[in-house]
Amino acid sequence: MLRVAIADAVGTLTLDRPDKRNALCEEMVEQISAAFARFRAAGVRCAVLRAQPGCAVWSAGHDIAEMSESGIDPLAWRDPLRKLVREIETFPAPVVAMIEGSVWGGACETVFACDLIVAAAGATFAATPAKHSVPYNVTGLLTFLNAASLHLAKEMLFTAAPSAPSACTTSASSTTSCRPPSWKNAPTPSPGRSPATHPCRSR
Repeated sequence: MLRVAIADAVGTLTLDRPDKRNALCEEMVEQISAAFARFRAAGVRCAVLRAQPGCAVWSAGHDIAEMSESGIDPLAWRDPLRKLVREIETFPAPVVAMIEGSVWGGACETVFACDLIVAAAGATFAATPAKHSVPYNVTGLLTFLNAASLHLAKEMLFTAAPSAPSACTTSASSTTSCRPPSWKNAPTPSPGRSPATHPCRSR
């Protein structure tokens, strides 16, 4: 479900669950948590979260097979999505989301929790909980509002329509830029730049 690599003080997490379009399940989140712990121990200076090169879907979002039963908060504190977002937000080094393809549902919040978003041409973001009659909790809404304008958050959450990366460029807390659509041979971001010029914002 996850491929982990460390090179030149950069840790890379590659979502690898193609049969479920990289849906975020509890097992995958546990693997990501273990990888972040490994990165901490190794003194990683930057973490990159990505999917397989050339993928059409970066992540289908929360694995709906693991959603709570009706009448129970579907995104409780112990929910895998909540845990994943906390792991990203509390990681001591910058986390970069490397996006190719479409990002759906809870995966949008996962990406918005990262420090930097680098999206390929053609990438889209769609927040779809309303289509599944899932109420978003306050913590999740804050993640959206910290990364996007109020109007963009409303548009995404109310309509569930896919948004282009360019819609996020007005945000002050996250940066979106476009790269060529294929990163199969792209170099891993180098952590060797000084803090003053490093593209990842400090925490």
